[in-house]
Amino acid sequence: MAVGTSGAPTHGLRLVGDLIRIHRARAGHTQKTAADVLLISESLMGAFERAERIPSREVLADAERAFGADGALEACCDLVDEEKYPPKFLDWARLERLARIISAYETMLMPGLLQTEAYATALYHSRVPAYSEAEIIRHVEARL
Repeated sequence: MAVGTSGAPTHGLRLVGDLIRIHRARAGHTQKTAADVLLISESLMGAFERAERIPSREVLADAERAFGADGALEACCDLVDEEKYPPKFLDWARLERLARIISAYETMLMPGLLQTEAYATALYHSRVPAYSEAEIIRHVEARL
């Protein structure tokens, strides 16, 4: 649950919960019928409205269509992201959502914890400029 420093739900999360409740009621749905339409549990629907849980972007988009919210719920998507992710991670999460391709580069074929002594030794033997045999043994022992 996204909470402020006082332990209470943040203002943004309460706003999103209130908007969901208002638009659900305007559309003539109870929490149960709204939950059935959104394919979620009634308890989860209540938790969204009470600002105890953070709705996903998909739930907000589905609620937007189901309740005819005229863009009010979809406009909350960025606010929901701010509640869900730490501030220093927020820009990365936005970029990832917009990306068409995500690629990664690994400098090692085998992650460090899975490397055997023979594999680590082979890595040090392939180094340029080359290590001496004593240096390789010292590095491999430290690595393992």
